[in-house]
Amino acid sequence: MGRKVFVSYKYSDGCPCKDRIMAKLGSQGNVYKGERGFNDLSSYSAATIKSYLSDMIYDSSVLIVVISPTVSRSQWVDWEISYALKNISRDGRTSKRNGIVCVVQKNQYTGSSSWAYDIYGKVFASYLPEKIVHNMQTTYGSLSIFEQPNPDFCVVVAESTFMADPQKYIEEAYDRAQYPYSYPTIIK
Repeated sequence: MGRKVFVSYKYSDGCPCKDRIMAKLGSQGNVYKGERGFNDLSSYSAATIKSYLSDMIYDSSVLIVVISPTVSRSQWVDWEISYALKNISRDGRTSKRNGIVCVVQKNQYTGSSSWAYDIYGKVFASYLPEKIVHNMQTTYGSLSIFEQPNPDFCVVVAESTFMADPQKYIEEAYDRAQYPYSYPTIIK
């Protein structure tokens, strides 16, 4: 079953992965709730951008976050994650929190996502958006620099693995959002 998805990414280095994900999702029956017709929002006010993005996120059920080398520095991606984690009511309808899938972008030269992983196969927290790490740390206690965040509240997957079966990861994230009592508390 297709889901309404929104892809959150850092424009400067996450666009190629976002485009690959969009192409794949379209062939899987999912509905992409992202920008249509233009990508550059830099000429708009912050309030206009937030209004535009909130409408798209509100109408989605899964947020896919592209983990690129600089995404952890994006305040917009953190804002999008925060908004997606809220139950929002509008005109008598409530949008529940979105499921979240973090897709670790492949390196354009090697075709691998290994640049973001440690020797134990865990994504370095420093590459994850602050809102993702904050939820992992708040849920499981503070982390030392040697500990890895527990990703149970969201799905973290390499791009090649995600692209092999995107519906599997989208459904897993959706289930985690729909059955919050089976998973840790979320900090919005």
